[in-house]
Amino acid sequence: MNRSWVKKTYNKIVASFSSHITTKTLLHKLKNYPPSPFPTLPILGHLHLVKDHNSIHRTFSSLSQKLGPVITLQFGSRRALLVSSPSAVEDCLLHNDICFANRPRLVAGKILGYDFTTMSWAPYDPLWRNHRKIAATEILSSHRLHLLANIRADEVRSLVKRIISQKGGDEMVVVEVKKALFELTNNAMMRMVAGKRIYGEAEVSSEAKRFQEVVKELIEIGAPTSVVDFFPFLKYLGIHYISKEKKYKALFLELDKFLQDLVDEKRCQGVVIDCGGKNKTLIEVLINLQNSDPSFFNDDIIKGLVQYM
Repeated sequence: MNRSWVKKTYNKIVASFSSHITTKTLLHKLKNYPPSPFPTLPILGHLHLVKDHNSIHRTFSSLSQKLGPVITLQFGSRRALLVSSPSAVEDCLLHNDICFANRPRLVAGKILGYDFTTMSWAPYDPLWRNHRKIAATEILSSHRLHLLANIRADEVRSLVKRIISQKGGDEMVVVEVKKALFELTNNAMMRMVAGKRIYGEAEVSSEAKRFQEVVKELIEIGAPTSVVDFFPFLKYLGIHYISKEKKYKALFLELDKFLQDLVDEKRCQGVVIDCGGKNKTLIEVLINLQNSDPSFFNDDIIKGLVQYM
């Protein structure tokens, strides 16, 4: 009796697996998708091919050499397109850019991206186009970058002075270039955003320490993906709590408070309006825009743009 039941169960599993493979193959051909690695496992898709995150680029390179420059991959419930030739990339991002303009709706975007309203996470819609317009005119325009060139030059000089001050006499001193450039970039960006330096000061303020801790946690979390992003059904089983979601929520509270404090500080100080805008930080520019259009430029929009920077 038991053997018969086991045999029937085994046959059902094999039949289900075979049916899944056949159906996937037929649908793939009917929809005219690019070639896909075989096999596509039920539920997992092609996740079994990603064995080591550190060498995932080698896995993709190997697949491209076997199947061609454009490949369809299935990561759990999400379909992905692997493009590995300049002509194919140009075709995707230049000739068919609108088709590829949207961002995937991941858990990180909902939590860290203010419910998909920041420039990094918003879908391709009027909100994102408005963000792009602000970035092009107020943040990344050649005029704005020229006005803030003195900040970048000042931070480079400050970094060089700090490195020189570490040297004692004729002794050789080891300098961690990656860390130094990281601090340089963050200091320059923070001065353009809020008018203050975060790294390299003799006495680090409490808010600077908070910022450094948030950045450290962001780096430790790694890629902005969670298990639930590939297997949505897990959230109905309560398993999503073992994923990155709890870390994202805790980090968001810290990050949001830090950004809100920066905005409130500038609002309390009052925005300095000068003829050339030379002394205005990004937050001051956005607060001015908020005063002219409070229905769109709420604090979350401002914090989202600052977070993007």
